[in-house]
Amino acid sequence: MKTASEIVGYQEAPGIISGIIFMDTNGDGEQNNSEPGFENVTVAIIDTLGFKHDIKTNIAGLYEINLPPGPAIIDIDEFTLPLD
Repeated sequence: MKTASEIVGYQEAPGIISGIIFMDTNGDGEQNNSEPGFENVTVAIIDTLGFKHDIKTNIAGLYEINLPPGPAIIDIDEFTLPLD
């Protein structure tokens, strides 16, 4: 029996990494209605192939990117977080 990678034309589907950056005012690790997301925060992601992707959060603090399957490293650029 052949493995999936031995089948002609086989391609692994890309993975999706997503998250939200927000002010956790009560420290419970979950976003509540009164805790705003942070817009324009830079999230640096290094994919399994070693490529770096810098993406920014949207108005709600969300980010999302399609990447090749495999592990990834995620780093938040703290200099782009709001000061307050």
